[in-house]
Amino acid sequence: STMHSASLACLVLLALIQYSCGFSFFRDRIPNGRMVAHPCKTNTLWNGVGHLVEQGGGARNAFGLAFYANGMMWNRTLCMKDSDGDGQTNGQELGDPDCTWTPSTTPKRTTGISHPGFKTPASQYRYSSTDPTTLDCSAAPPDCPANRESHVKTLNLTMAKGTMVPSKTTTYYCTSFQVPHDVPYHAIGFDAILDNLNVIHHMLLYGCASSTPEPTGECDMSSSSCRD
Repeated sequence: STMHSASLACLVLLALIQYSCGFSFFRDRIPNGRMVAHPCKTNTLWNGVGHLVEQGGGARNAFGLAFYANGMMWNRTLCMKDSDGDGQTNGQELGDPDCTWTPSTTPKRTTGISHPGFKTPASQYRYSSTDPTTLDCSAAPPDCPANRESHVKTLNLTMAKGTMVPSKTTTYYCTSFQVPHDVPYHAIGFDAILDNLNVIHHMLLYGCASSTPEPTGECDMSSSSCRD
């Protein structure tokens, strides 16, 4: 994508409070939902427990499909399933081997929590691109060598520190930034800067035709002057 020569950019965030299947309150409906270990990375949690990507959102993994089919609730039926087929029930993986856990209580076990949607430990299973219950732990993270070239510049665009999240389910929130425009620039990569994974659903970045700063606050995805 190309960064236009206009000197103003508009960043739009969609903040959700307890709304989507990829968000935090679903983790509270399963035992140890906030303590599920990443099958490939040590000392790392898999926050989107029911999804194929660790951040959550998008397609569901085997456990997410079973959770959805079970009415998005934890009970003995879901607990006794072995969603990923690794020989352990969902309850055993999530610290509720006897299937007695109820929301807002402490599970029987709170350590050694493994992922009920992917075969664990991953090192014992052969990765298969056709098997959604296995992960390729040898895969290297995405890398773009161009980002490390000496002439490449980094520009961080963030909301003001202390920005309050409105107390309603869905909010679009906009702010604008002055960006360099001495010469034409091209955007070759993006990375999210997040300090609260529980509320941000997605971000949009627009170029603005006017150099007049847009007001910061709730908005309707973008303004008429920031659509590029």
